[in-house]
Amino acid sequence: MANIAATLRAIYHLLGLETHLAHLLPLAVSNNFVNIAAPSGGMGGMALFITDGRRRGLSPARVTIAGGLYVLSEYFSVLCAVAAGLVVASGGNLAVRLP
Repeated sequence: MANIAATLRAIYHLLGLETHLAHLLPLAVSNNFVNIAAPSGGMGGMALFITDGRRRGLSPARVTIAGGLYVLSEYFSVLCAVAAGLVVASGGNLAVRLP
């Protein structure tokens, strides 16, 4: 979970939202639980971040963008893992042979 919190902290920092890793760690754990309990494409836990951002005086729009970027980074990492698995499964021979 610390890697998720660190990724979120990097995205927050990129968008100019200052926060600490210790603050994001419980949010990351809660986000993971909500996304498992109520599957919604990874977006269910974003309400936690938006609510926390409002409570701390952060821009809800920037927090929403940070959540969207995090979900996109998760999808991209899964895509890379699946692509690598397909290369390994094909034996490294990805050439298509037409009859």
